Amino acid sequence: PYTPRHDVMRAALVLGYVALLAWAIARGLLPFESTFVPVLMGIVTFMAYAADKHLAQSGRWRIPEANLHLLERLCGWPGALFAQRVLRHKTRKTRYRVVFWMMVLLNLGATLAWIYWKS
Repeated sequence: PYTPRHDVMRAALVLGYVALLAWAIARGLLPFESTFVPVLMGIVTFMAYAADKHLAQSGRWRIPEANLHLLERLCGWPGALFAQRVLRHKTRKTRYRVVFWMMVLLNLGATLAWIYWKS
């Protein structure tokens, strides 16, 4: 399912998100410390994906999808996006991908709403 075009689109989305955060910080609409949240949550979410893949490969109990989606919604979606590409995990199940993109949109919408409210 991954093509170079998909990689470019995903990179553009993450870079756009970073640019939005940088713009909002430069305008005083977000504190600089707010950058730590997506970075930390991205790392945590990537690690959760890696753990879930390991659990799946070893036939053990998995991390519930609802928990992964919660991490994505809590600013961890860039880490999930990276994990999906690097680990090739959670890329086949259409329902999961649809909910994943809903979490991305919810997170971006909440970020934009916060910036709008502060402006």
